[in-house]
Amino acid sequence: MNLQQAELPKVTVVIPCYNQAHYLVECLNSVLGQTLSFWEAIVIDDASTEGDAAAVAQALGDPRIRVVRHEKNRGLAAARNTGFRLASAPLVLPLDSDDMLAPTYLEQTVRALETHLEIDCVFTHFKFFGASDEVCRYEVRDVPFLLQAQWIPGPGTLMRRTVWEKAKGYCEAEELRSGNEDWDFWLTVAELGLHAMALPEPLYLYRKHAASMSSTTLSYHADITWPYLYERHRALYDAYGAGPKFLASGYRRAARAAWARKEWRRAVGLLLKPWRAGG
Repeated sequence: MNLQQAELPKVTVVIPCYNQAHYLVECLNSVLGQTLSFWEAIVIDDASTEGDAAAVAQALGDPRIRVVRHEKNRGLAAARNTGFRLASAPLVLPLDSDDMLAPTYLEQTVRALETHLEIDCVFTHFKFFGASDEVCRYEVRDVPFLLQAQWIPGPGTLMRRTVWEKAKGYCEAEELRSGNEDWDFWLTVAELGLHAMALPEPLYLYRKHAASMSSTTLSYHADITWPYLYERHRALYDAYGAGPKFLASGYRRAARAAWARKEWRRAVGLLLKPWRAGG
């Protein structure tokens, strides 16, 4: 193996960025600080209307970092798909632009996939920072559990690029613009056969914003996103008889979010849907 081959990236870090250039420098510095140096980072500027992601990346002066800009805002799923398509490494990591990686994140997760060839993806615990300093512990669960709750992280999961290819990328449907595109992706992977590993260390640093503590926006739209997930993965849900329970929990979640916004009529209407759905 010559020197040029030895320096090919092992990992492509894909960083969607929309109006978060002010956080991007911390994010990229955490990638620059990795103990594993054979990586490339692709920042996808999803038509930001404020901030200059390209200027932030250029100021760091590292040729391993490049920025690609969408001409119009297309959402998180599309931004990740763009980055994955441009990736030159066999392993790909989605990283949110306001988050960071602990210094050994890439070293430890890459070693796990290189050692366990039967594993498709690997993730770690999350260490919150910002509005919270808790540790969120992730562990490998089974498919029935995934049908009711997303136990595999969206950002912060290192995967083989072939996993994304087999899943045909993230779904860019309008119904998932408000969230749950990650859950949809891993449900697709589960349909194909999901082989995951968890490392019990808090190596992904997840920024908790005060406004996002209750995930109200995601919950508010659960009456749209959850039925959409069910329709896309109906065969999997029906195989486990999990559809009614899943739909009912989505309607209840949306009802609680509507109630918190004092939208009483909408909340009551949503609370009736679980009964009609049989949940």
